[in-house]
Amino acid sequence: MTKTGKRRLAAALMILLFVVVFLGASELFVRLVFGDQIILFPRFHEEAQYGPFTLRRLRPNTTFFHRSVDGIWRFQINAQGFRDTRDYSYNKPPGVCRVICLGDSHTQGFECDQNATYPKVLEQLASRSGHRLEALNTGISGFGTAEQLIFLEQEGLKYQPDYVVLAFYSNDLDDNVKCGLFGLQNDQLITNKLAHAPGVRALKPINDFPVTRWLSQHSYLYSMVMNFVWTTMKNRLSRKMAEAAPVEYAVGMTPTNAAVQAYQEKLTAALLERMGRTCREHGAKLIIVEVPHRTGPATFRPSIPPALKDVVVSASHAVLWSTNLFGNFPDPTTIFRPHGQWHITEKSHAAIAEAVAAVILASHPSTNTSPSASNQPP
Repeated sequence: MTKTGKRRLAAALMILLFVVVFLGASELFVRLVFGDQIILFPRFHEEAQYGPFTLRRLRPNTTFFHRSVDGIWRFQINAQGFRDTRDYSYNKPPGVCRVICLGDSHTQGFECDQNATYPKVLEQLASRSGHRLEALNTGISGFGTAEQLIFLEQEGLKYQPDYVVLAFYSNDLDDNVKCGLFGLQNDQLITNKLAHAPGVRALKPINDFPVTRWLSQHSYLYSMVMNFVWTTMKNRLSRKMAEAAPVEYAVGMTPTNAAVQAYQEKLTAALLERMGRTCREHGAKLIIVEVPHRTGPATFRPSIPPALKDVVVSASHAVLWSTNLFGNFPDPTTIFRPHGQWHITEKSHAAIAEAVAAVILASHPSTNTSPSASNQPP
């Protein structure tokens, strides 16, 4: 090697060493200063085709980890893209009660051990009562009622469910508008577009490449940057769709907060009505679970606005209201995780599972319904 070549190699090595030291120091700084604030919740999503619709699903046959100051959680995904260790066929085994659990990150079980999510606890409770029950956890972070409805109609019904559990959370109202899949025309639900899989194409090379896949689960610096980019893009899309939606609903309407809220509620009402009708037409009973919205370390508010309560009642077989589920919780500070993204805890998942089990097992003479299960708004 010539002297010039050696100098260039030495310079390249010095630059590489500087970059490594700089990134290492930055990682250490971020961990020390922001370690209790940053979440490492990588999104292992891919595109999924459900009939004519293109949505997201968890990458099949993968295992990954989430971590925050509150703990580390393992996610094992089956061949169908569900958070489960078992695979499921469309054909329901004889004598089995099958439950499709729809929801977002709360149902998927962010910040919750896999066997402590409410679908898994529901299976365990049924088994102890001598009943064969399969609860399919189809929750996907970021899904709203619109995507959950599409999944149910195009894919979920193929599993021949006896019950459909919809876990409704407050941000579903915004997500239903943000995704742009459905709209309203003369107060009737219409399909606006056939695809919504935000960020999936950008995530594919990240999740395919071993180094970035590892960084997404272990590096606080990497996660801080990715979380900022993801949140910025999500908020930008939310503002754009919120501004457009009221104008679409009533031409010439000024997109005020009140107009946006009214449109969100009307659109969500139409989605819930259709979901209830779909379940009835296919012999499945719809149970709606109201996931509480955290307002403080030990306080919450309902996720379902008053304007939607009548629709929720008429669309469902049973409603599990958050005030009934958690209003008399022994320790309100254990309803939500104290850090991270404040998802519901294992104790909250257990409370939901017990209430759902009471509704499902109520058809058996030996089982009494829980007072938490009621179609009457609190």
